[in-house]
Amino acid sequence: MNRIECSVWNNGSSGWGLRVLGGPEVRDSHFVREYSPVAIDLDGQTFFFNIDKDSFWRKCPELIGKPILAWARAHGLSKGDHVWLRVVEPQRSFKAVCWSPTQAR
Repeated sequence: MNRIECSVWNNGSSGWGLRVLGGPEVRDSHFVREYSPVAIDLDGQTFFFNIDKDSFWRKCPELIGKPILAWARAHGLSKGDHVWLRVVEPQRSFKAVCWSPTQAR
């Protein structure tokens, strides 16, 4: 299964998202700026996230949107908790999955 490790992100206020972990190599192998927005399935609902922004490509690879907060709360997740993005369609579509230590092996 092809997946991307992420962490739940918060800007200290109302901004919530998923931070892509693993550095630029992971980001560049799974995302293409021209394919923005990317689709993420959160518990059966599809939401779209903009990756056509300089911050995603230069500084902070974060998929930001209010649906992440509702999804994280529904799963008891907090800032810094790890989750997976399972690749559904390479570089275009993903499914958020709660992380567990057994999946990391």
